[in-house]
Amino acid sequence: MNTFVTKQGCYNLFCALCFLVGSFSAVQAQLIVEPGTPPDQMVEILTGGGVSVDNIELNCPAGAFGTFNGLASNIGIETGIMLATGPLEIAVGPDDAESAGQDNGGPGYPLLTDIAGNTTFNACVLEFDIVPQGNVLTFNYVFGSEEYNEYVCSGFNDVFAFFVSGINPAGPDYANTNVALIPGTDIPVAINSVNNGTVGSAGTPGGCISLDYPEYFVDNNGGLSVQYDGFTAVLTATVNVVPFETYHFILSIADAGDGVFDSGVFLEAGSFESLPEFSLSPPDAVLEGCTETTVTVFIDEPEETDVPVALTYGGTATSGLDYLPLPGVVTIPAGESSVSFTVTTLPDGFPDPFETIIITLAETGASTTITILEPDAPEVNLGEGGLICPGNVVTLNAANPGEVTYLWQDGSTGSTYTVTSAGNYAVTVTGQCGLVATGEVTFTTQPQLSVNLGPDVETCQPVTLNATTPDALSYLWNTGETTATITAAASGNYSVTVSNDCSTVSDEVQVTFGGGIFVELGENRTLCMEAVNVLDATNPDATAYLWSDGSTGATLTITQTGVYSVTVSGPCGTGTDEVCLVVESCNPGCSSMEITQVVDCATDVEFTYQVYASIAGGTPPYTVTGDYNGLVDEDNEVILLGLYDFGQFYSFDVTDANGCVRSVLGKPVCSTLPVTLTRFDGEALQTANLLWWHTAAEVNNAYFTLLRSANGINFTPVAQIAGAGNSSTGRYYQYEDRQPLQGNNYYRLQQTDFDGQTTIAGTILLNRSTAAAGIMPFTVAPNITRNELTVLFAAATPSNSNLLLFDTAGRLLQTLNLQEGQQTAVLQLQNYPAGMYLLRFASPSGMYSAKVVKE
Repeated sequence: MNTFVTKQGCYNLFCALCFLVGSFSAVQAQLIVEPGTPPDQMVEILTGGGVSVDNIELNCPAGAFGTFNGLASNIGIETGIMLATGPLEIAVGPDDAESAGQDNGGPGYPLLTDIAGNTTFNACVLEFDIVPQGNVLTFNYVFGSEEYNEYVCSGFNDVFAFFVSGINPAGPDYANTNVALIPGTDIPVAINSVNNGTVGSAGTPGGCISLDYPEYFVDNNGGLSVQYDGFTAVLTATVNVVPFETYHFILSIADAGDGVFDSGVFLEAGSFESLPEFSLSPPDAVLEGCTETTVTVFIDEPEETDVPVALTYGGTATSGLDYLPLPGVVTIPAGESSVSFTVTTLPDGFPDPFETIIITLAETGASTTITILEPDAPEVNLGEGGLICPGNVVTLNAANPGEVTYLWQDGSTGSTYTVTSAGNYAVTVTGQCGLVATGEVTFTTQPQLSVNLGPDVETCQPVTLNATTPDALSYLWNTGETTATITAAASGNYSVTVSNDCSTVSDEVQVTFGGGIFVELGENRTLCMEAVNVLDATNPDATAYLWSDGSTGATLTITQTGVYSVTVSGPCGTGTDEVCLVVESCNPGCSSMEITQVVDCATDVEFTYQVYASIAGGTPPYTVTGDYNGLVDEDNEVILLGLYDFGQFYSFDVTDANGCVRSVLGKPVCSTLPVTLTRFDGEALQTANLLWWHTAAEVNNAYFTLLRSANGINFTPVAQIAGAGNSSTGRYYQYEDRQPLQGNNYYRLQQTDFDGQTTIAGTILLNRSTAAAGIMPFTVAPNITRNELTVLFAAATPSNSNLLLFDTAGRLLQTLNLQEGQQTAVLQLQNYPAGMYLLRFASPSGMYSAKVVKE
């Protein structure tokens, strides 16, 4: 007995289908139909797995329903059930009539009338309730008609539909929703929607729902197996459902416009199904005899009852030999989404590269593969070892693929090991299934070398140079000798390179014969007169000493400030050194006594300097001896020493009334400025500013650049005036700025040497609002000062006024904010060096400047 298997059980299909087999053997190349099949058998034929059906009802004229066999036809479906608007026999080929059909006299169907938009006739309706087990319900069908192709786009539009009512998981719920739709659209399948894309001879343009889907149409004009002039390709109706909920289906077809020409719908046997979807876990690999894996069978939605799942096994592996026997059926428990079982491999004793177990779902054919691999023994090759030098690094690599563990001699567990010193290194590698490999390697080393030939040598006799170095393997001198020591008998540089397998170092020494004797008297320094101070020039090679005071001993006792030198003679020549020593009181009672010195390198005599000095602290009067001899009665009284030539020392001693001594010894660094500027000034004329300057001497002077600014900060060039080059006589320069700025005009004089060196010579301010009239709102007393400067204002100062002190380079040194109504102000200059400065009075009415001189 033939059986059809579903999730609910087995159905007897023999009675429903036996006619098809016999009929097919009698008639070839033709559609076969069998009218009058009972509706419950029709539904059994139609339904497949995963569904249960109830409440079957058929409303259809006699002879317009039944089963078909399309194996020998071009209908595209092998077997199934058929609903038509006339007798089923009319559908049997060949297509030898243009208008085959028979009016059954049956009524239409309102739901189809709504779709067709025209009166319907001869309706055939099969309806039933269905409960799906899966979440998708599908079935396959073909719609054919004698109204193709003449009545495309006409009112004679035979129509069919599959209506469904029930829960829509995506919402809203289905309510007689037609699911016979053109794929990917919401357009119902009908003559006026699925056709050859051309308006029929009886149709009118615009009378169609669509002419855009000829790919779903089969033109059967002159066909041998089917009478209908045309029919659709095999289409699939798909409905998203909620498992185990009840849905009501209505399968219906009717003539539209008239009841003459016939149409029919073919539904594929067993295609009306809603199977749960099963799947398997991904492929995996196991090692033969030592690892196992788990295989899982999944169901897309848990079911209310246990679900048995049949499995089959294939592949190259043999059950019982390569792996333990596996179940033929596994059961997914009710409410669960999966079930798992274990695959355990067995050692078969054969060195197979790999074997496979293919596990297949019997119902769907889906499969997964378990690959049984031979376990690989780990391999270790740490190399040959050998020499490792200090600072070098060698990485030992024992890495193996897969799950492997490592154990080095010191307990390290990495796949690599870093070697930085000599020693024995070993590793044990444990791999798959406990297989073990070991490796060992030894490294030796040689130490880093260091060679020192000592300091440079001055001698009169041949000298032995010794480069002996522990652990050295070779020596190479720049003389070509290869011994650890050599004898140097001539002046020159001697170098040696010392090597071993890990290190190469070098050193060099200079040997000088007859080059004199080295003498070192130490740094210039201050000595305490209370101590015994001795200069020592002792040299083992010396034969004679001569000090700057005529002494001839190896040492000299120092009692006073001075410059001391010694010449030491010997068989290799002579050596000389000089030192400046200051001898003064170190008694704590003398600590308050200080001498202040100011050196003036710009005297009236070229290349000379003079020194201003004052004494403070201690107990006056002060006795001064040395370059200045006399008595100073008061603190801070200034004495003048000089003139001295550039490069000449000056010195003097000061003794106070208590015997405290301070001593001075110095030689300043003075140089000749490129330009000796005696004056830089200007005047605001009616329409221009007149600038002038005077130089006393010029050295290497290429040119002057006159720059102008409105704010005293940002200057731009105005003119370039050629200098005198080298001149020892006075020179006068002037320039008229005929495009001056309104208000303040700052001018800066810049001097440039022939070698490109630039010096700022001075800066002045001209205010065109007042300067032209000769107004000067303040005076300075005195113009030449040592400590402080008094400024007298012609009128009470306004608010927001201040005094600014600049040096000749334009740098701001001091700012004094003035009170409103102030008549005088005092600036302190004692902390600034001697020279010329620019004093600027800035007020809301303008800026005014005057030059002052600090001694």
